[in-house]
Amino acid sequence: MNYFDNENNIEFDKKIKVLGLALYGERAASARVRLSQYIEPLLEKNIEMEVNHLLIDDYVKFLSTRRNFPFYKILCSFFRRLKLLFQIKNYDLVILHCELLPFVPAWIERLLLRKTKYIYDLDDAFYLKYQSGKYSYLKWFLGKKFDHTIKKAAFVNAGNQNILDYVTKFNSNAQILPSVVDTDIYKAHDESNMIKDELVIGWIGSPSTSDYLNNLIDEFEELGKSINIKLKIIGAKFPSLNNVKVECFEWNIDKEINDLNSFDIGIMPLTDDPWSRGKCGYKLIQYMSCKIPVIASNVGVNSTIVDKECGILAIENSDWSKAIKFLFNEPETRIMMGQAARKKIIESYSLKANIPKLCDSIIRILK
Repeated sequence: MNYFDNENNIEFDKKIKVLGLALYGERAASARVRLSQYIEPLLEKNIEMEVNHLLIDDYVKFLSTRRNFPFYKILCSFFRRLKLLFQIKNYDLVILHCELLPFVPAWIERLLLRKTKYIYDLDDAFYLKYQSGKYSYLKWFLGKKFDHTIKKAAFVNAGNQNILDYVTKFNSNAQILPSVVDTDIYKAHDESNMIKDELVIGWIGSPSTSDYLNNLIDEFEELGKSINIKLKIIGAKFPSLNNVKVECFEWNIDKEINDLNSFDIGIMPLTDDPWSRGKCGYKLIQYMSCKIPVIASNVGVNSTIVDKECGILAIENSDWSKAIKFLFNEPETRIMMGQAARKKIIESYSLKANIPKLCDSIIRILK
């Protein structure tokens, strides 16, 4: 595939070696979306990217069970990364996603990166990690870690406007690089499935984000009294509900597209808080690329991704019930919304539309 239009003809004379440093393994969507899917397109510009994962897929699997991962395995991961960092002179540039080494201060990370220029990539409000929540007890020590990481970066790719607003307090060399999908892979199968008696409301994500669904339990159960709905959950568990059939499936990359195509509506509920405002709406982008109309909380980037042509934004809990009823009764509208959704993703949130942004940030630093 040619990922570049004719006007994007800048390319390096010699091969440029880039090291992508991901926090999580390929099982984590962020590692695939922000780094791995760019490997092939960058090769067209003579840029070779190698992606290294600190916490491997076994760790991500443990996260899904909400159990503690064996400490010795985490220690081994740290040593593997340290060994790689001693070879960092072999690379022209680093793309750092999230964090180089958890619980290690920024000045040590900078020493490990030595004089290598790096692009810092943020697709979440990761800068809040040591400021609030689970690790806030480390605020006195690591609270400003990511401010320093941002400041020292040669360039910053921010996943949305909210993140960009934070980043530019410390570094003006920044742009929005949204989370995207390859629209040649994420696509619809059969639109005729939208017209049927049962409405499949779909959600895909991880156990940690499935908590947002709990706020809609009452709405789902009340809706189930009057319309035939099924809730399909991919990647997490969810309790049984009155009046609603609930199906939960493990996430499987080989089945992901088929699972998405079984949805009539894709949903993304959120609470309005700083962490949620840092999210990049990847669920919505996946749904919409497969021509699935969406309902989403009117929080953060959701209001940018979703417009009235391709979905519905909800503010109050009652808005969710109204939106689901409306789309249940209007199958033709669902089809039209799905078509508009696909068009928007191709234009603004596809890999092909955004790879030039990443490529240009690399070129700007090294040329």
